[in-house]
Amino acid sequence: MTRRTKAGLMLALLALLAGAVTFARSEKAMAWRPWKKSKAAEPRTAKVEKGDIEIHFKEVGELAPKLDIQVRPPVDGQVKSVLVQEGDPVKQGAPLCTIQPGKTEAEQKLYLPTTVRSPIDGVVTYLLTNDGDTVSAGKDDFIRVADLRRMIVRLEIGEVDVLKIKAGQSAAVTVDALPNEIFAGKIYFISPGVVQRRDGNNWRDSTSKKFLVKVDIDKSDRRQRPGMTARID
Repeated sequence: MTRRTKAGLMLALLALLAGAVTFARSEKAMAWRPWKKSKAAEPRTAKVEKGDIEIHFKEVGELAPKLDIQVRPPVDGQVKSVLVQEGDPVKQGAPLCTIQPGKTEAEQKLYLPTTVRSPIDGVVTYLLTNDGDTVSAGKDDFIRVADLRRMIVRLEIGEVDVLKIKAGQSAAVTVDALPNEIFAGKIYFISPGVVQRRDGNNWRDSTSKKFLVKVDIDKSDRRQRPGMTARID
């Protein structure tokens, strides 16, 4: 064997020996890797506690007087004189208008005029009659009187959302016209059936399947007016 051949064999042997050492080190690293602890792999713990699952509900409605009375004529006849105007404050028992009973002049001569009086202390919010109008007993909504000292929020809520609330729940009330002010309230009425709409002389269920909900405001504000947009949370 020549000297050149011996040198080549020595170089090849050294190369094989270096590869074996590298492989052994790699195998050793792989063998230890699963046993190394990692902060990311450490389990996280928390104390288990019993509590309530909160369903957050928000909806938009409008302000309305809690006590709003539709005054209807007590007799058939003709309105002789209207004694109030819209916006007038009235006391319970104050005269609102006079009606002459009877449908004809002959019948009217047989009866004395009837005075229609306010059923509550409040404000005349709507006046739907004038002198000379003919009215029917109990049928015509011709004067409305409301107590504006106590306001509520009226909402119409869908059939899915109505199941999320119940009477007695507290609610935060905000009014668009009074930004940055929150009024405490409480749900006190949820209609047992869907809202009905008048169709001629008949009432029919609303096609939108809405339920009437009323929220009482604990402390009403004189700046609150019927019809203002209100939001409950």
